Amino acid sequence: MTMMNTRFATVLCALFLVVACGKKSENTAPTTPTETEAAPDAGPVAEAPPPDDSATKLTDAQCGEVYDKIVSLMEADKEEKPYVKSFKGEHDKFIANCLENANKKDYDCFLAAKNIAEKEACGGK
Repeated sequence: MTMMNTRFATVLCALFLVVACGKKSENTAPTTPTETEAAPDAGPVAEAPPPDDSATKLTDAQCGEVYDKIVSLMEADKEEKPYVKSFKGEHDKFIANCLENANKKDYDCFLAAKNIAEKEACGGK
């Protein structure tokens, strides 16, 4: 089959699908209840399970919040304070790592941390 014939066949098939799918059958019964018909009682609707925080990746803004929180915890800790400047020099690496590896559960833990020990319990990332 030549390129022209292949293209023609493709267009013809697409046209056929559009016409066939767009055709309305007169013998179809309604699929939804009308106003006068009652819908069958399906019972209670199950609630969706809560989202899995370990699967929810963080946004750039959230990683920035975590970074700022860690800096503030380091500045408040006399043993960590000397390392703040070095940590700040790794800002871009921290954000990239956070975006790739951290999740909502980590985010909540880091922001709730009141000191370095609590931060370390979050994974120390």
